[in-house]
Amino acid sequence: MSKLNHRLLPALALVPALLAGSAANAEIEWSLVDPTCAAEATDFTIPCGDYGTFTFGTTVPPGACDAAAAGQENPSSYPKPLRGRQPFPVVPKRLDMKVYSMTPTQHPFGDDGDDGAEPEPEPGPAPRITRRVVAIDYDDGHGASVVKLIGDIVGSQTEVLLAAMDDEELDPLGTEVNDFHLLARLCSVAESVDADGQLLPTVVNMSFGRTYETRDPGTPTACDVNQAACQVAKVIQYLRGMGVDFIAAAGNHQITLFPAALENVASAGMLNNNRYFSEKQLGGAWETPAGPNALIPGNGLCIGDWPAPAGSSYSAAMLTGWMAFLQEHDPRIDPISRDTWVPWEHEALQCTVLSEGRRPYKLCNAEIDRLFDGLSGGNSTGCWASGRSGSSQGTPPPDPEEQPETPSLVTYSSETHPTPESDPCVPCEASGNGSGQGGGAGSGNDMSLNLSQSAPLPQGQILDSVMLRVDQQFYPLALPPQVLQDIRDAAINELVLPGWGPLLKVGTQPSFWYQVKTDPQVDCALSPWACFWSSTPITIPAP
Repeated sequence: MSKLNHRLLPALALVPALLAGSAANAEIEWSLVDPTCAAEATDFTIPCGDYGTFTFGTTVPPGACDAAAAGQENPSSYPKPLRGRQPFPVVPKRLDMKVYSMTPTQHPFGDDGDDGAEPEPEPGPAPRITRRVVAIDYDDGHGASVVKLIGDIVGSQTEVLLAAMDDEELDPLGTEVNDFHLLARLCSVAESVDADGQLLPTVVNMSFGRTYETRDPGTPTACDVNQAACQVAKVIQYLRGMGVDFIAAAGNHQITLFPAALENVASAGMLNNNRYFSEKQLGGAWETPAGPNALIPGNGLCIGDWPAPAGSSYSAAMLTGWMAFLQEHDPRIDPISRDTWVPWEHEALQCTVLSEGRRPYKLCNAEIDRLFDGLSGGNSTGCWASGRSGSSQGTPPPDPEEQPETPSLVTYSSETHPTPESDPCVPCEASGNGSGQGGGAGSGNDMSLNLSQSAPLPQGQILDSVMLRVDQQFYPLALPPQVLQDIRDAAINELVLPGWGPLLKVGTQPSFWYQVKTDPQVDCALSPWACFWSSTPITIPAP
């Protein structure tokens, strides 16, 4: 089937008796209508284990194009990151959906088909694999770093496999990664277990999301089976009945995304690292949506020697690895609970453990400890370099302003699909002249932001303005156009702000807040609908 933007209509022959968890190999059918109304009909079938079989077909006969058909199904697309920063240089094991086999294969990252990576060396004696984690992701580029983070945490006896949604085999479902691609990947997990007898995953990680819509289900038991999102919820529930747990990124713009909003999926949001390290207080970064199932660090992470972009993608990955590690010792642990999963500094064990509310699970994990040391500034030189040159803003901070009325990144991406994979301050660490003296990193007169490992923003995106957000206050940085361009192009290693140091007190939640546009003629203050915002939480080294 050609790569066309298909129109998706509701189920024409959905078996009414289909129930989540049913062993009947039921037929579940949507019509997949080519907008050109081609005469030739083509079927595309997705086996879904014992849950059933989804069949999509071009069923409209010639001359019968009816764009106004009732109950039209338009599955939402998942905003796919652009190649804005160098992808993580590891080729993960990938779940081959065509033959439903679990085999390590070489897949290039770059758009040109060659990332310059050396082939993986011949492996030595393989450890005995007793458990499995599957990471469903947009593509190899984003998924590789997620798989690496999970794999380091779980240890050598748990294999972590990548199931990318942008595989060409799924092009008949649409050229934009959407709900049907997610449904297909969930079905591949069911098929690998039910039909092929492969190892049941302990956890499925979903470090992505799309804007939640009013028609989306919250529960798999009361939703419209003609909607792809409902079937996603039902297949997840079917796999949960087999013993699989699901963890997803909650979101980075104060709005809980789908599928994290499902009641049968544990949502992971970013932790406020500064308050955690300075005051042992647990709370979300200001970007974090309300009510996640877990608060886990998602910014300032060093994955190997690679500085990861900020976001709940990595919060979900860290929770997935942590949960799989715990379940090796206690399979009864379920990430979906009434209490919030949070890190806990266990003084007696001298390590960071995972806790449900205030009930810590007393199991140390060396990789988690290494990651947390980096978050508090312990190994920052091992992940990113010190600033070698910089640009000074030159004036003390102005009076704070209200947040500009620009649409969120979620709103922007729901219209245009791609979102930046990089931030202009990644990782974002602040320091001051009096670092560690009484008031923390911001007790000196000046403030310095380390931008040394930032990558350029994706081509075509223009940095319009920058603010420093401290809790609910916004302080605009009056930067010259050339400095904004240099930040956009990742040409500045250090941004020095004279007189701004006192704004950064340990325990606050500062963020590097910025506006981006694609049209150089647009004034974001006059045309906010043509711009969008994003931000990077700023880590302050513990005193």
